[in-house]
Amino acid sequence: MVKKRHRRSDASNKYAWTIYDSNELKLWPSGNKVIYFMHKNRGEVLPLDALDRDENLLKMPPPSTPDLWSKYSIPLLGYAEHTKGYYHSRINKSFYDMLIVEKGLLDVKFDGKKAELKRGDALILPRGNLCDNFVKNMNTCVWWIHFSNVPYWSEILGMKTCVRTLKSFKVISALMRTYLEELYYKDSYKGILERLASSIVAALRREFDSRRPCENDECAVLRLMKKISENPCADWNIKKQSRLLSISEYAINGHCIRHFGRSYSKYLLDRRMERAVELIREGKHTNAEIANIIGYANAYSFSKAVFSYYGKYPRALRKELNDY
Repeated sequence: MVKKRHRRSDASNKYAWTIYDSNELKLWPSGNKVIYFMHKNRGEVLPLDALDRDENLLKMPPPSTPDLWSKYSIPLLGYAEHTKGYYHSRINKSFYDMLIVEKGLLDVKFDGKKAELKRGDALILPRGNLCDNFVKNMNTCVWWIHFSNVPYWSEILGMKTCVRTLKSFKVISALMRTYLEELYYKDSYKGILERLASSIVAALRREFDSRRPCENDECAVLRLMKKISENPCADWNIKKQSRLLSISEYAINGHCIRHFGRSYSKYLLDRRMERAVELIREGKHTNAEIANIIGYANAYSFSKAVFSYYGKYPRALRKELNDY
């Protein structure tokens, strides 16, 4: 169904804009404001193009702002200041939605239930679920986050709409506010933003992942790298490790690059080539046997990998090591 948007040019009207379609009804009173954590074209984040008459309603960083969130499977997040009359009813078909109340009261309806969210409460709305939220009688400020429908988030957020009080609310809110202050600072530093983004994601996962309540993703990845170093010839497929740790492949690669200056695959290759040299030096195995130990299909593919890495085929490398 084609979206039907109704825009009003008279600032005295109750609503700055409204939106109706088969999946969404949204009423945005004049005076509501939204601040984004990343730059998006107006056409990408409907109905932002309806706000072009009043730039005070929308704050967005410049196009040059680096995208620090996609590697965590977070396509969109921001801060909203809602006034009386704000109403939003929707079914998100492709992403998870989370609202965290920082100030005021947010009323919600879902699954035939009603709830009133106050400071520190969060609404978790998985994809495919209908939910209404609205502000009845006071100004209300919320942090809002969209999570991609990937195991990294779906396995800890679940498939049912729910409301919960965040134990780490003060930490999460402080990190989010600090991120915004740094983002819109005239001499914003990417390194600070990267660390803050990583900390926000870690705090959210700690809050919701009961299986690893005290574990930091960074520590989990470092332990994984240690295991790889100790036994590089095991099956370290990144997709499998991502599922086991409930950490996205993007995040695993990010931690590897920050700590080792190498992606996950290149780190694994380094360790396997080191082990290959040890086996070649021992002189107890044929190339085919080493290929099987290291994890290559045959001696030919192993020889090509060694040449690509060291600039020498195994035979020449063996001779050089023996001479040395």
